[in-house]
Amino acid sequence: MPKSYGSHRRFLDNSIATERDLVKRKLEYPELYQKQGEKTKGAILPQVDGSYIISLFKHADASTVIHETGHYFVETLVEEALANPDNKQLNNDARILLEYAGTNLEAWRNGDVDSKRPAHEILANAFETLVYIFCIYKNIVIMVIG
Repeated sequence: MPKSYGSHRRFLDNSIATERDLVKRKLEYPELYQKQGEKTKGAILPQVDGSYIISLFKHADASTVIHETGHYFVETLVEEALANPDNKQLNNDARILLEYAGTNLEAWRNGDVDSKRPAHEILANAFETLVYIFCIYKNIVIMVIG
């Protein structure tokens, strides 16, 4: 049975995860930790209440923050689409996003963390690229306009 990370509707609460909580999550979901070679850069960890914690480690850089945020964006968009089948625009957006990554909503709904990983990485990397393109575009506009 696929691991479920709960609803994504609640983003903030009054609790702060302790180091002990984070270690427990890492042991429970080791597949969610991003590595470059043998160096762990960051991770996004789902919480029982549906919120997420993005952890950055010693070798993290600006791209790690963007990459992990991309995972959050994908997870939230797709889960909201699955929870709201009557929202045609949201479901179409999720469908297009997942098709880009080589999967679909049904496979996502029934998949586990390992089966979703390739699509998740494609989409998180695409999110990084999109953010960088926006930054470059902004700088070009500033240079041209002054």
